Amino acid sequence: MRIIAVFLYVFLFGSMGYAQVMSGQMDDFQDGTVQGWIIGNGNPSGFGTSVVSNAGPNGMGDYALDYSSTGGGGISSRMVVFNQTLKWQGNYLEQDIELIRFDVKAEVNNLNLKIAFQRGTNDNFTRIATIDPIVVDAGTGWTSVEIPLAIDNFEIVDNYLGNYSISEVLENVSVMRILSSTSSLWLGESIAANMQLDNITATTSLSTNTFKTNDAFEILPNPASSKMTIALNEGITKSKAVVYDVLGKKIYEKELHTGKTQIDISNWNTGVYLVRIITDNKTLTKRFVKQ
Repeated sequence: MRIIAVFLYVFLFGSMGYAQVMSGQMDDFQDGTVQGWIIGNGNPSGFGTSVVSNAGPNGMGDYALDYSSTGGGGISSRMVVFNQTLKWQGNYLEQDIELIRFDVKAEVNNLNLKIAFQRGTNDNFTRIATIDPIVVDAGTGWTSVEIPLAIDNFEIVDNYLGNYSISEVLENVSVMRILSSTSSLWLGESIAANMQLDNITATTSLSTNTFKTNDAFEILPNPASSKMTIALNEGITKSKAVVYDVLGKKIYEKELHTGKTQIDISNWNTGVYLVRIITDNKTLTKRFVKQ
């Protein structure tokens, strides 16, 4: 009997760190707690994440997570929150989780949002993050963001003895992060900013608001040196193009209609830009290189 009891203990509790995440789970902060979303090594008294009442996208009675980064140095200097509770650990591939969806509001400075995951402990780990940030402009109110978890949407940003592939990290996640960064930073960028989050959801299905539809528009040619053309597919009749540099600064904005629109880029600096197409029911983002 003792052997059986030991076996059951190992089986039940030893497997709890694996495949805990489930499709459809959501953190909505309606219980008034931060639900495991913290900064640094925890939440020392007096600073860190908090929950604010009547602040969510639904107004009165809707709670939201709130965090302000200070810039400079120290634990609270960077715009990043993370969760290492069992709820967000486990096998995202096995659970067919295709994206992370959440509502976000930015204040003070624009945010360049990414999702990052770690497999392993701080003594043996591999860390990955999504490649292209989703720009959320400060002062524009609540925005719904969806970040696909396709393997080709990630890059390895840090590794210490882990040597895991991207798919292996997604198969056994130990830490999940939401951060603002224009580069490959696990820590997030040092910036004075405020971010509010609500309805953080793991889901298997893509809604009509997703930017994952890679063929919804094209950038021709890419790279380019003097002119680029944005070609919309037939399903997009009216939209707006917004272009950001790698620091998240908006450098161009133009109303678009059906067909192709040519843009003079001869005065742009060489480098990588994010071209964002905003329609009535979706937001689409692609990377563009100016030569």
